[in-house]
Amino acid sequence: MTPHLHMPWPGLDRAAELLRSTGVGEYAKRSGDRAPAGHVVDRRGGRVNITDLWRDGPVVMLFFRGGWCLTCDLQLRAWRRKRDAQAALGFRLVAVSPQPPDPEVWQQVMEDYN
Repeated sequence: MTPHLHMPWPGLDRAAELLRSTGVGEYAKRSGDRAPAGHVVDRRGGRVNITDLWRDGPVVMLFFRGGWCLTCDLQLRAWRRKRDAQAALGFRLVAVSPQPPDPEVWQQVMEDYN
């Protein structure tokens, strides 16, 4: 049973309880679980096997809707601010979106991240 965590925003407790009541969390991947077979497309359009991502160590995979999503952008910026801590912990961050990357925007993201 997952412990109940208090959510900081009004209404989020209800939303979290509703989500818990569906039982979907029972199917969520846990630390140490293997990733499903499949592939993602990298920023150059090449196919990357998901299991290959873990070959060099642990991976945190983020899913975001696209560059137009303010919340997604804020999340990516927050992760970027913690990149030194990520390197110290030895994991790789992989961000996945259904939106094909705009080459100019992607170049700016990479410059900002590095």
